[in-house]
Amino acid sequence: MRPRSLDEVLGQDHLLSGDSLLLSASACGRLPSIILWGPPGTGKTSIARALVSSCPPSASYRFVSLSAVTAGVKEPPHLSTLIKQASIDPQRGILATIKATTVEIEDSAVKFLSLNCDGDGLVALNVLEAAARALAPDGHLYVACDNVKEALTCKHLAYDRAGEEHYNLISALHKSMRRGDADAAIY
Repeated sequence: MRPRSLDEVLGQDHLLSGDSLLLSASACGRLPSIILWGPPGTGKTSIARALVSSCPPSASYRFVSLSAVTAGVKEPPHLSTLIKQASIDPQRGILATIKATTVEIEDSAVKFLSLNCDGDGLVALNVLEAAARALAPDGHLYVACDNVKEALTCKHLAYDRAGEEHYNLISALHKSMRRGDADAAIY
């Protein structure tokens, strides 16, 4: 019943359309490490299996399914330990990890992150992780926009070189310097 190739996967067009990154990576046999997230039954494991089977045979990927629940893995560092114990070196490209999680993230939370993290993916992931860790430890997580707002501890300055915000920041700097407010001028 599971799809055996990416052509057989229905839905998820935003991941598997025409010239998407995943299709290109699969076609040339160079899968990146990725995280697929969503509620149970949305096809995370099926997409991972199809990605591996769609790679050319010369890529020699092997799909190994590891459930964090049944393996007793509670935190990402424990998964790293399992990988090291298996003598696999992900830095050399021997292993591409595709992780799937059942964390549900409200669409408004994703939009809030995209607007407030200045395009910095690492900041967005750190904020999302902080929001998720603060929630119920029962295994099922639902991250709402309010959780993300609480986890975002600082506002990134919006700087658009050609736009209005560029001049707003310069004006704020000049006003702070005139008032003798060194802290505000540095900000």
